[in-house]
Amino acid sequence: MGRLFWLAAAVCMATICHSAFMLMVPAYSLDRSISRFVAADGANRFIILDHADQQRLFPAYPPGSVVGVCAFDVSSSDVQLDASLPQGFWTLTIYSGRGGVIYAANSQQTGSHAFSISLSLAPSFIDMIKQSAEKEAIGEDTGWTVESPTEKGLAVMWYPVTEPAARAGIVRHMAGSGCHVRA
Repeated sequence: MGRLFWLAAAVCMATICHSAFMLMVPAYSLDRSISRFVAADGANRFIILDHADQQRLFPAYPPGSVVGVCAFDVSSSDVQLDASLPQGFWTLTIYSGRGGVIYAANSQQTGSHAFSISLSLAPSFIDMIKQSAEKEAIGEDTGWTVESPTEKGLAVMWYPVTEPAARAGIVRHMAGSGCHVRA
């Protein structure tokens, strides 16, 4: 009977350790990747990943596809992501610093290949209570607005390439996208 107890305890402990590992590692890994992009290229800049970075960060994406990222930091001000994508299928996914998807869209949902997204820090519970007493002010509308629960995050634009010869043109078109602090 004692051996059965210790066997059950070991299985429970292994399950708890495995669950904790699976929940914590993706967020830690994404946070490290965001920090690496910010250190190398600066925050709030749009870059197109080379093949090595793409395979390291997004191994599930086909190697020939084009991936553009914006490592954003909304701690001091809002950030605007201006997307310029070629005709065809594409996806946009915005991740919080913890690795959670906070916004996702594709070419079929948006109906446009050029748009702007305003990224801002989501208000805290106290801020929401304070804001509920104030009247809403009509401000500048830049398109879509996404509120991030964390100060840092990653916006990822993915465009699958069916013909390798078309990749250079797609990269040139996507290079027209931008990510900058809103004035």
